[in-house]
Amino acid sequence: MAYCNLDNLKDKIEESELLRLCDDVGLGNLEHEDVAVIWEESIESAGGIIDAYCMSQCTVPVSPVPRVLQDTAVDIAIYALYSRRGDACPENRKERHTACIKFLEGVASGKNRLFSPASCNKVNISSSTRVCSRDNMEGL
Repeated sequence: MAYCNLDNLKDKIEESELLRLCDDVGLGNLEHEDVAVIWEESIESAGGIIDAYCMSQCTVPVSPVPRVLQDTAVDIAIYALYSRRGDACPENRKERHTACIKFLEGVASGKNRLFSPASCNKVNISSSTRVCSRDNMEGL
């Protein structure tokens, strides 16, 4: 499950910079399938990282997606896009990535919570109506 989308990426990075990071052959369009696969992979990778940290505390994928996870996914995805190109990652992107990982480590340890404690690791158990009972089996 993706914790963010293209619009979320565009909210945190200039579209021209995002295109530069994703468009390896000069197609000039973020929606082109050869370009989209790049940013989609970075979003998927960010989701995998988030799930790996959250699985000890909550059912993954986390739903509904709290805003903090959406922002975390965006920052991790953008960092991944810089990393794949081997470009010098801007210092603020490195700092955001480090902060995201620290936050996720806190989630994994239980120090940071995504939801109220009552809503995490909640188990719902249900069963069907009893088929056999003393009353309906009497005389058999």
